[in-house]
Amino acid sequence: MAVGDEELDAEHHCMLALINHICLTCEAKPEASVLTLLREPQLTTKKHLERAEALLQEIASGMVKIAKGCGKSWRPRSSTTAPSTVRG
Repeated sequence: MAVGDEELDAEHHCMLALINHICLTCEAKPEASVLTLLREPQLTTKKHLERAEALLQEIASGMVKIAKGCGKSWRPRSSTTAPSTVRG
């Protein structure tokens, strides 16, 4: 589940640990309140998705600025190809 961002990757690890905790607790204590057990993962997931959305917005914003600054010659490229010129 690594995406290359240390914070997001750590959050993924934390969310999986929380899911494991819920499963182990439910097995050991069937009477445990599911709502109580789900509260922490709910908050963690909400914060994670907000952070991921902000990161995606930052990436998108940077790409828009790059595209506008390059005019017609800009075109997305893979890391293995050289930039090409688009004629319009």
